[in-house]
Amino acid sequence: MAEFDIVWSNRHDIWNIIWLPIIVIININLLATWSTFIEYLFTYVFLLYLGTDFIWLLIKPSSVTSPKVILFHHIVTIIGISTIPYVDHEMKKIICTASLVELNTWIRLLKNLYKEYILFDMLFIISWIVIRCIIGPLMLVTIAQRCEKDMSWINIMLTLISLILNCLSVIWTFTLVKTIKKRYFDTKNHST
Repeated sequence: MAEFDIVWSNRHDIWNIIWLPIIVIININLLATWSTFIEYLFTYVFLLYLGTDFIWLLIKPSSVTSPKVILFHHIVTIIGISTIPYVDHEMKKIICTASLVELNTWIRLLKNLYKEYILFDMLFIISWIVIRCIIGPLMLVTIAQRCEKDMSWINIMLTLISLILNCLSVIWTFTLVKTIKKRYFDTKNHST
């Protein structure tokens, strides 16, 4: 595997900083006004982003620290987003609500770019807790309850996708907590 490349990582981050707000804005607009046009726009723009990023990471895996995990995440997300045209309106809203996680990803990238601004640290942690630790698990429970009532293949698949994405969030949450603990509470970092 190629060694992490800071130049390509920065290019990848900038590319994501441009794309992610577009996806988030379309998603919020979709959740607020719901129209078929915006539904398809969201679905295809998000799939275009995921597909392009997937290809980028296949070609230049050194752009990120954990390319295999992110590629796996993209595959799972592509499958989930691809179901939007085939599920009922309630499930579409659940998928789009879960997709708000991209706002957290965007804030993380801004936090990495502007390390000197504590505002981005705070926004990142708040959005992480709200989106990944509260909304994500609530979406999993909602999807699982729907699956319990209707064991269709699509409900089973979306339950598994939500479970996988929530498991990744749990793993990343433990990593984040360790990082925060080390940065802010480790006595070695605060010695005088």
